[in-house]
Amino acid sequence: MNLAAQLDEVSDVKDSLISDLPDDEAEWSEEQRARWLLAQMLEWHRREEKSALVEYFRLCELSDDELQEDKTALGGLAYVGEAGRIKRSVIHRYRFPPQDHAIDRALEVRDPRTQKSAGDFNRYRRS
Repeated sequence: MNLAAQLDEVSDVKDSLISDLPDDEAEWSEEQRARWLLAQMLEWHRREEKSALVEYFRLCELSDDELQEDKTALGGLAYVGEAGRIKRSVIHRYRFPPQDHAIDRALEVRDPRTQKSAGDFNRYRRS
């Protein structure tokens, strides 16, 4: 199913959930409040994914100096070399200048230049 058809279907379901709700929210029953909430949640995952993509592409546009100033990214990365292997995966090591960052809370690290995953950061963290 293409996106337009999916959005039309979601809109139809949303309309069926909220079409008979009174204009005055104070008059809603608990069931009507639950239906309204469910209708709002129908596109939640798509909206959240969209905002993550917008942030990713914003980072892709930053210069190396700007990346170093942004806490959600690392700038100034320099390849050090292969650091080992786990099964068929190669672990590559990079160095970078000291900078404030929130990468330790990231689930995944991506290279904004190539748009390829650098792997699961937490899997290789040192204790």
